[in-house]
Amino acid sequence: MTIGLTALILFGLFFFLLIIGLPVAMSLVISSVVTMASLMRLDLGAFIACQKMISGVDSFSLLAVPFFILTGVLMNSGGIAQKLINFAKVLVGKMPGGLAHTNIVGNAIFGTISGSSVAASIAVGGVMIPMEVKEGYDKKYAAAANIASAPAGLIIPPSGILIIYPVLVGTSVVGMIMSGYIPGLIWCLACMAVAFIIAKKNGYYSDNRVSLKVFLYCTLDALPSLFLIFIIIGPRLSSYFW
Repeated sequence: MTIGLTALILFGLFFFLLIIGLPVAMSLVISSVVTMASLMRLDLGAFIACQKMISGVDSFSLLAVPFFILTGVLMNSGGIAQKLINFAKVLVGKMPGGLAHTNIVGNAIFGTISGSSVAASIAVGGVMIPMEVKEGYDKKYAAAANIASAPAGLIIPPSGILIIYPVLVGTSVVGMIMSGYIPGLIWCLACMAVAFIIAKKNGYYSDNRVSLKVFLYCTLDALPSLFLIFIIIGPRLSSYFW
């Protein structure tokens, strides 16, 4: 069987199954099995498929991905998110739209530590959005600030995407990770700029003044969590420059 005919069977059957409403996962499996059966014996094809599946994930760098997910879950259930939110609030809470800025900065910090945008949006947004609505913020504005800033966790290292991509294409994992800091910070600043403009337009002002005692308390309370950033960044910086 020629390569062209094999490709026609694979993609033709796959898109046909999608058109008739079959789920994507089932379409992939059925089209792959039918194509494999047309080329070789099923027992040989199953052996090769299992071998390729194992070799495809046999990478030391990919071990970091499930541990990033585990870190996000532990942080979410351990109360670290609330400490980071309090710290972000004393930093930017007095600005127009202060609670939205708190959400954005909290997502950035949480994403930097956990490496997961989903964990950041759930942990930080789950606390901040009801708080913003209670203070009179538009719910759409609060949700947009959370959704727009949550992907910073995919850009600011550590990030699972910045590990999976270089492993697949064969580039430097350290170089890819180091390239994510500046774009991630620019993303957060851009989100804060848009939130600031909308807050000024809609009159979302904050009169809450933070005393020095409260500032020091929130900072010291979040300090152990913030140390995780330096623990994560330090080895990567040393391996990149030295």
